[in-house]
Amino acid sequence: MQHTPSSEASNAGQTTSTKEQALSRWKRFGLLTLLQGGIQAISIGTGFLLVRWLTKTEFAWYTLGNSSTAVFTTLVDPGTGLGMQSVGGRAVGETARFRQALASVLSLRWRLGWVSALLALPIPFWLLLENEAPLSIAVAILGANILGFFAVLTNSSLSAALKLQGRFRQALLSDFVGVIARLLLVGAAALFWLDAITATLAAVVGVTWQYLILRHASTEWREGQPQPSPDDQALLLQQVGAMRFYNLFQFIQGQVGVWLLSITANVAAVADFGALSRLGSVFAALALLYYQLVIPTLSRSQTPRILAGRLALSAAAYVAALAAFTVIGWLAADWILWLFGSAYTHLAKEVPWMIAHLGLYSFTVILWWFNTSRGWVHLARLNPPFTVLAQAGAYFALRPDSVLEIIWFSMAALVPSLVLGLAAGMSGFRKMAGIPKASPKDV
Repeated sequence: MQHTPSSEASNAGQTTSTKEQALSRWKRFGLLTLLQGGIQAISIGTGFLLVRWLTKTEFAWYTLGNSSTAVFTTLVDPGTGLGMQSVGGRAVGETARFRQALASVLSLRWRLGWVSALLALPIPFWLLLENEAPLSIAVAILGANILGFFAVLTNSSLSAALKLQGRFRQALLSDFVGVIARLLLVGAAALFWLDAITATLAAVVGVTWQYLILRHASTEWREGQPQPSPDDQALLLQQVGAMRFYNLFQFIQGQVGVWLLSITANVAAVADFGALSRLGSVFAALALLYYQLVIPTLSRSQTPRILAGRLALSAAAYVAALAAFTVIGWLAADWILWLFGSAYTHLAKEVPWMIAHLGLYSFTVILWWFNTSRGWVHLARLNPPFTVLAQAGAYFALRPDSVLEIIWFSMAALVPSLVLGLAAGMSGFRKMAGIPKASPKDV
């Protein structure tokens, strides 16, 4: 077969076009990553300002109250954000079907919200009272958190829908406006009156602004009131049911340190642990990057080989970051504690341990986010009993009543979640490999 000059020029043009498209994708990904990094930097900065400006008592109350929103978010996510990725990821190229998937997710939010709120509020309320918060302040702090629950219910679903359609910039813009609003409100409150209540209200206003932007950006998929799909609703409820107890235990693993210290120690220890937990902002930033950019991309991959390669690269990058940050924490603990203020300079020994714990915790969360986005949740029900056994063994072995011992206790409690998450992923890959199906939209 002869190659004419015109055919060679055509092939060269196609090669150049392919390279340009790949370069464009990498540039776009880099810009989105920078934007996500800026959002997290603002959020981290706001957190450190709260540590420095709030008294230890007020910061302890803020930490305990904020745990109610963390519980709520964790419990509803399998049926909202991750739920949208699960059912919507299969309908990205079909507008009518995608609208129906979003309608299915939104139709269940109130049912999920009421149940999750009832589970999220009692323990933080009791712990606030146990840590010397007056009844009126405890009610005000949790009441402010409840105001933000509606936005939390809706934001993750609409944000996931935008990202599945490749509209990452609009989704991240809503995050940016939210964190800027919170930072400005915290700064303004510091000039007049900053306490645990106003700090909580600042966060609520931020997520409300985010909701307004997401609602406007997703209008085209909600117009005409598309009818929910019974099959999607059944799948979402099954997924939420399978993940509810796992997510509750996963959250407890992240909060049990604060809760135990509030019982076995005092409000100052709660503040110390809460301040060190701010070191997790780095891993929270990485986790959000994975949640908002990486996992939606993985959700679109239907070819086992491509999915495995992308997943391995993502995991290796996270592990490298965890190792680097732990070494930095060991070498530069005093410099890190300077950010917290003079009240926390005695915690140098705890810094690298806390970084390692928070990094491992975020890794397990990301792992189960990925499993949930693929529907690989059949082993989640085993996590609660094994977690209880691990926590009981760690408690009786350590008798934790200090910040460092609580960190060790919390690390031991993560082992079942990590092992089961890896096992669920491997099982899912084996099932996926047995289905000879590859999507043409696998990008």
